[in-house]
Amino acid sequence: MSFTYKVTKTNKLKVKTSDGDILYPSGVFSVDNNFLIYEVTESVTWRRKYGISKKIVFKGNWSIDKNNNLKFSLNRAEGEGGVEKISFDTSLIETKSDYLIFSIKSCGKPGNYKWTMCRLKGKWQADKYNRIQFLVQKTKEPDVLTFKGVWTVKNNTFTYIYRRSDLATKTKKISELRFEGYWHINEANRLVYYFDIKSNPSFVFKVHLQTPNIIGKDGVIKYRVGIGLKGSNTFRAKTIVLYGVWKFSRKGGISFEIDYGRKRANIIDFNVFVKLCENDKITFSLLSKEGADLRLSLEFSKKFLKNKAEWFVKLFTEGSSSGVEWGINIPW
Repeated sequence: MSFTYKVTKTNKLKVKTSDGDILYPSGVFSVDNNFLIYEVTESVTWRRKYGISKKIVFKGNWSIDKNNNLKFSLNRAEGEGGVEKISFDTSLIETKSDYLIFSIKSCGKPGNYKWTMCRLKGKWQADKYNRIQFLVQKTKEPDVLTFKGVWTVKNNTFTYIYRRSDLATKTKKISELRFEGYWHINEANRLVYYFDIKSNPSFVFKVHLQTPNIIGKDGVIKYRVGIGLKGSNTFRAKTIVLYGVWKFSRKGGISFEIDYGRKRANIIDFNVFVKLCENDKITFSLLSKEGADLRLSLEFSKKFLKNKAEWFVKLFTEGSSSGVEWGINIPW
């Protein structure tokens, strides 16, 4: 006997047998090794009557719809034609560097619902349009989940904000998905986000500096970023703001310390080129630790610096070129 499957708006599995029977077996959806599973909780007698196994393993592909619900497209047997798609009322719960956790509401007996925590293994990345993608690990090509909502930065933390509608009630709500990680700047017009500072970057975004000339006392770095295909109705331009504290190294470098809350902080280190400006100001051109020009300049007034550290700056001239010899003495 063969079966076709669908999921109702209340996440109840609907089974149609080749004999024409329509069944709604009680059970729970789950995920095992990135396969969709339905564990039937009906009695042994009932399952034998219809030839349904205790655990139904679906083979197919994962995707995500415009409502940020997960979809699973079933592989059909040869000759059956078409692709059966199972849509779930899901909630995105948590992210880590190599997986996405979500929950599925399963419907058993009338009025009996159960939320099951599920995990898809894979990796995160940003596509060329700065959209978030999750690549579900597969034997061959991964399934690509593209999140088309808008991400932003809240309290220095990379956050995905999206609207979704309950499939059953049609009620809309705004949800957030937080990515607990750390920002890094090592290239002009690029903003990098790590889940773990010891691992490879998870997201590399194309950005533009909104404030290339930074006022040091403000402790902010601003970028402009376009998310989505430009010209489409889903395209959004955002201002991304990183808040932190500028600190000076005894070795002549500068760092930007970012507080992410929950006792999490991290430092972005920079090399610098220093020059004196008019109006009693000092400007630092920021370079990456590898020496790349970041097209960022950091400006301090002498009055502000006097309250933060004891500075010495000495101008010198050699022929037609001039430079600055500098250092700082910070009370310890």
